Amino acid sequence: MGNVGTLAGKPDLIASSEKGYWIVDVKTGQPRVSDKVQVMIYMWAIPLVRTKFKGKKFDGKVQYANNFQIIMADEVDRTFIKNVGELMKEVCSDKPPSSVPSFAECRYCPITPEDCSERVEVEDKYVGETDEF
Repeated sequence: MGNVGTLAGKPDLIASSEKGYWIVDVKTGQPRVSDKVQVMIYMWAIPLVRTKFKGKKFDGKVQYANNFQIIMADEVDRTFIKNVGELMKEVCSDKPPSSVPSFAECRYCPITPEDCSERVEVEDKYVGETDEF
């Protein structure tokens, strides 16, 4: 069967009316792609775990201080669900996930270069020319 993992989280608001079902999450700071993904995971998972919403389709909203992003129910498609499943399998595996070191991540890591052969100490500068475009 495999390993077991727990997907945890709680949206700020679950709303229902005769017009439909909504999941709303309020965020501070600048918009991030992960904000949308988080709400999409709620949109997928809530009907699976809350009997009251079994079989219901949710639209989503990420609310920021000065703007918002709407997520339509059909954005939570088979590809999205498959990707969430694959991520859960990787996270719950006995095997550690693949390492992808980068300056952006390594610069905050307390492990010294002497103890980590993969540590990236210098940011790559992408400078060059091309005739491709």
